[in-house]
Order: sequence, then C-alpha cells, then structure tokens
Amino acid sequence: VFGRGTVNPQGRGMLPEGQGIFADRDFLSDRYAHTARLVSEPYNAVFQSNSWGTSPTQYYRTVSAELDDIVFLNDILILQSQSNTGSRLSRPEAWAKNVVSVGGIYHYGTANFDDDRWNNGASHGPAADGRIKPDLAHFNDGIFTTSKASDSSYTDFTGTSAATPVTAGHFGIFYQMWHNSAFDNEVGATVFESRPHLTTAKAMMINTAEQWNMNVAGTDIEREHQGFGRVSLTNLNDLREKMLIVDETDVLTEFGSKTYFIPVVSGTEDPLKVTMAYADPAGNPASEIATVNDIDLKVTAPDGTVYWGNVGLGIGGGMWSQPGGEPNTVDTVENVFIEDPMPGVWRIEVIAAELNQDARPETPDVTDADFALVASGIARVVPTSATTSVAGRVVTANGRGINLATLTLTDQAGNIRRTRTGPFGYFRFDEVPVGGSYVLDVSAKRYDFEPSSRFIIADGDMAEISMIAEP
Repeated sequence: VFGRGTVNPQGRGMLPEGQGIFADRDFLSDRYAHTARLVSEPYNAVFQSNSWGTSPTQYYRTVSAELDDIVFLNDILILQSQSNTGSRLSRPEAWAKNVVSVGGIYHYGTANFDDDRWNNGASHGPAADGRIKPDLAHFNDGIFTTSKASDSSYTDFTGTSAATPVTAGHFGIFYQMWHNSAFDNEVGATVFESRPHLTTAKAMMINTAEQWNMNVAGTDIEREHQGFGRVSLTNLNDLREKMLIVDETDVLTEFGSKTYFIPVVSGTEDPLKVTMAYADPAGNPASEIATVNDIDLKVTAPDGTVYWGNVGLGIGGGMWSQPGGEPNTVDTVENVFIEDPMPGVWRIEVIAAELNQDARPETPDVTDADFALVASGIARVVPTSATTSVAGRVVTANGRGINLATLTLTDQAGNIRRTRTGPFGYFRFDEVPVGGSYVLDVSAKRYDFEPSSRFIIADGDMAEISMIAEP
C-alpha cells in the first residue's frame, strides 16, 4: 500500500505519499480501544487493512459480531482477507457484515483477465446464512511488494493477504479522489475530514468494480469466489460524472422508504448499476441469520419491470440482474446490474422492511436507519429555470448536477411557495397545488448552468422542462 519504490520503482505502492499506520496484532488486547484511537487524533485513519484473523470457520462467530460492532460504532472502513483454504472455511472476521471481505483470484502473470482462475486457492462464500461473501476479490499470486527481510528488499507475495491490501490501496485512492471533490462532493481540510461514510465508500467501489466474466469457457470464477468483482479506478474515474450518490443523508423508519428517479438516455454504452449498502448492528452468533435489520433495494424500469436487490446475482447466478423474485432478507449490500438499460426514467426505492434495532445512535428516541446508495451509468442532465404546469409533487430532473444548490419555486403571482437547499441528488416540494403554473429557479453554489437542456418527465418522454412531474 505505502511502498515508495525507493530501491526498485516496480515496488511503488498505491499510496506512496500516504501516511501508513502500523499495528502488531499481538498487542491488540482491546480492539475496541485500538479502533477508537484510529479515528482520533493524532492518527485520523480512513481505512484499515487486515491480513490476519482467528481460526477458520463457516459460521458467524462472536469475533464476527465484535468486528461488526466495532465498525458500526466507529464508522471506519475495515478490509479483511477471506483466507486461503480453498473452501468455505474462512476467518470469522471475514463473515462480518460491515467489513469489506476480500477473496483471491490467480492471474498467472498475464494481463488477460479471461485466463484468470480461482483454482481452489482462496477461501470463499457464501456465508452460512447465504450472504454473498467475499464482497470483492483481487489477485493473489505474484504480487511484487516490499519485504520484511530488510529496508531494501522486495518479494513476491501471495494469497488473500496480498489481494486485501491491493484492494485497500484502491480504496485509499478513492478517499483521495473524494477529498479532491472528484464526485462534486463537499470536502474538508483533510482527507479524514472529507471522508464519506464507510457504507458509501463500500458502495462506490462495489458499484464500479469490474466483474470477472463468468461466461468464459473453462472459467471456475463464480460469484462465491469473486464477490462483485475487482476494484477498478478506471471505472471509478470514467463514471464519476454519471452518478447519483447518497451518503447516508436520508433516514428510514420502519416500513418507510425513500424514492429516487434516475434518467437513462438512449445510446449509452454504460450498464446501469445500482448499489445500496447499510451498516448493521452486531448480529447474534446463535441466530441462523446474522443480519439484525432488513433494508431492501427495489429498482423499476420505465416499462414497469421490477428488479429486487441481488436477484440473479447471488450464488449460482450470473453477471446481470434478473427481473422479479423476492426482496433480499440477508445481505447488507444489494445490487441491481442492468447490462443494457432501456432509456427513460428509472425508479429506485430503498425500503426499511424490518428495523429490529436502532441503527442511528444519534437519534436515541427513534428506531431508524440510514444507508448509502450509488447509481452509475445515468445521464447527467443540467437543470435550468423554466415554467411548467405540474400535478402533484415536483422533483428535479437530475441525480447529480444540482448538488449543493438552492431551488426556489415561485407561483404566477410572484409568491415564493417553496425553497430548498442541500447536497442531495434531487429535491421534493410537497403540497404544491395541483394544476398551477410555477417557475423553478436553480441557484448553484458551484456550477454555471447552460440556458437550456433536455429534461426527462416521469413517464419517460423527453421535453424542454426543468422538473420531473411525479404523479
């Protein structure tokens, strides 16, 4: 991760100018206290990579629950190697819901991904309760890296203990991109102050990961081996202008839901990918299911076809989502991947199907939860001021361009009816009288808008309009 390649430039790590923090597991008598220090002065760490753990098992153990609790309390991204047994026997830390578990795939020294194989090397999923694990995977053979033999030596490293820090380095670059406002996000003075929630980092990297092709003749790479693929900085950069990002800004109460509209235009070469992730309180090792709360992802195409999270993407499934099915009840990361999405307005719903425990300690009097949501492959539509007659509630046309903007809705008499400001992907104006004619003014804090653009109405038609009319 942090190698500077001083002696051999080939040994330069992912974050050569990053500040590494090293700890010896033999001295971690209290991991709660250790992790709390990591997110405090003077360390201010944004992620932790672990290539160690306790004895392999197929089950969610007390150690798994403890690590889930630590991640939940400290909101820090923790990566965990899956192990190298060639079976479902994995470190119990890797079965934790809130960590990013990393599997391994052999690359055999070629740049061709089609000849990559699992080849009975890395430990794999699914978890005992059916959860998709690992979350991601990377190369676990022939990793040229620094060696502990001396200050000037290098070695070839192997196993998921190599795949995990490789993946961690990619996350480190993501945090730097976020700090540089690469996703039109607000930033602080340091990477630590700028960092998004761990669920958002997890969702971003899973959403933009590159799947190993499970349809290649002779491949043995299945979902249980690769998770949702290998992290890709190319995809992350190329898609950053085509995203809706919700960084735990919306709150759910039991049976409640949040709805988002995203535009897809014809001719796009990008798949539509929607990823939802949430941090879950520690599970009960005695229970058959590790999850405590159940939050579901539902995506509806312009023609009404419904896709539930992870349907068609699970164990034994393929690379792309299948319509229909049932809501997922075990995974804390849910995806909908559409290879060739139809143009029009897609509807995303995040639904709190079951909240058994409060997931937001900052609101102690209410049982509620939040989540991260990332949709990529959507159109970037620039909002403008316009006059239109709407029926019902009004939302803006775009999931990206109006971040950090103020919207003002004015009626024909010049009276300001509603004003909204915030960093969200879209805004709602509730209780707007039906059938009236209004002007929507967009005052951007960060962007200059063109005088006109195409906009998408909720039924999928294209028009010169600055709002989506939601029935």
